[in-house]
Amino acid sequence: MDKHNNTIFVNVIKRIFDFECNILDAKERLGVTDYIDFVKKNDMSDLTEGPVVMKGVDFMGRDFIVFQCALVYSSGYTPEVNMFTTFFKRYTNDNLLWHCAGHDGPILFDTTGGAKLEQVKIIETLLYDGYVDISEDVIYRNNIQIKHYLLKNVNETPVGIKLCYVNTTNF
Repeated sequence: MDKHNNTIFVNVIKRIFDFECNILDAKERLGVTDYIDFVKKNDMSDLTEGPVVMKGVDFMGRDFIVFQCALVYSSGYTPEVNMFTTFFKRYTNDNLLWHCAGHDGPILFDTTGGAKLEQVKIIETLLYDGYVDISEDVIYRNNIQIKHYLLKNVNETPVGIKLCYVNTTNF
């Protein structure tokens, strides 16, 4: 990324973490990879209203935000499994390297090599608008994980991603 895009990237990240939601106390927990890969859906079961989103800081001082979302299909098909993603800062001293992880169902993106600007903009839009339009091209460019083995294989490309809310989500 060039300097201009770096500035945009950092500003989008700031807006993502300005999103008002509950704090997930990670305490001194760490996952098998020493990262924030331990968060499960039941860690968010104390939420009583609003979107299924929490944020926090891990044992190394790295920011993370966890959210649950679902694919939307024009036919009205509703997936039985929602996506559950932890978006986290890879290194404490690097504001440009962010990744997605998750070990409790499908994650939204494959961010191998680091999240791209378009991916973080999708997260930002999802948080603030509750919905993001997608197309085959957007899915491909952003490594959106529509073919995860836990998702039923349907003969239809999703047209959107919606943020899950407590009153419509099974924990």
